[in-house]
Amino acid sequence: MALFVTIVVVTVLFYIFGSFNFLKRIASRHNHVFQLVLSILFFIGFSISIYVSFGMSMLSSFLSGVGIALGLALQPMIKKMVAGIVFDTTVHAGAEVTVGKYEGTICSVGMVHTYIKLTDGSKVCIHNDFFNQNPIVIKTPHAGKIECEEPFLLKYW
Repeated sequence: MALFVTIVVVTVLFYIFGSFNFLKRIASRHNHVFQLVLSILFFIGFSISIYVSFGMSMLSSFLSGVGIALGLALQPMIKKMVAGIVFDTTVHAGAEVTVGKYEGTICSVGMVHTYIKLTDGSKVCIHNDFFNQNPIVIKTPHAGKIECEEPFLLKYW
């Protein structure tokens, strides 16, 4: 019964947010935050239905399995984040570097990506684990003034 209620609530929320124009801007089908909220609501409802139907031992087994699955699924992302933390302590914005086939000035170092302004004026966004596989040649460690515009940031919120 709890699973049925969960499915109904998530479906109704999805259609309510899709039917009103002022809510479409906040939560569209392609809005990842809205999809995450609906997924969390469904997960909570599914967990409650497992607890009600089978008890605490089955719920703890289910949550252990979900934890292992998430750990394995998020391993590449965590690898990139750790590489970003390590790479951020190595070089800073304004450093002139050559890495792989790219040569230019580092605009910004993020948790997952690094933005480099190439010598021809174009910009490139590189995953931080790329630096684990390719040697970095640091020509100048840090320039006095960084002449990069804001990097083309991805909108997360």
